[in-house]
Amino acid sequence: MYELKRPWADGTTGFLFDPHELIEKLVALIPPPRGNLVRYHGLFAPRAAGRSGVVPAGEGRASSALRPAEQVPHRLPWADLLRRVFLVDVLCCTRCGGRRRVLEAVTDPEAAARILLHLGLEATAPRAEPARAPPDHLGIAS
Repeated sequence: MYELKRPWADGTTGFLFDPHELIEKLVALIPPPRGNLVRYHGLFAPRAAGRSGVVPAGEGRASSALRPAEQVPHRLPWADLLRRVFLVDVLCCTRCGGRRRVLEAVTDPEAAARILLHLGLEATAPRAEPARAPPDHLGIAS
């Protein structure tokens, strides 16, 4: 039951929904993903013909909109993400403290296996073990 704050003109004081109807009404209120929550119409719309006469142009607004795509990164580099999340700088050399550079990414599985074997590392992934049962000491009956 959804009760209204004040009765409507026709005397309605609330609504009785079954669970599926309630979810249907609530889902309709969720905004679309990656969409603007505020939408402008008329002269305030983004491509309105008379918009420049109504909306003041801020300093630097036109120059930032015309930047080349290569100056605005869409994603952070993987090393920066690792540093942000795990506080580990993977591009810092552990021996001398200098900066490492990525020369090439190995995508061929055979070449990767040869490199790993040359370095004395295991070239195959470990076997996935099945999930274990819950611990007995928690009192969970099986």
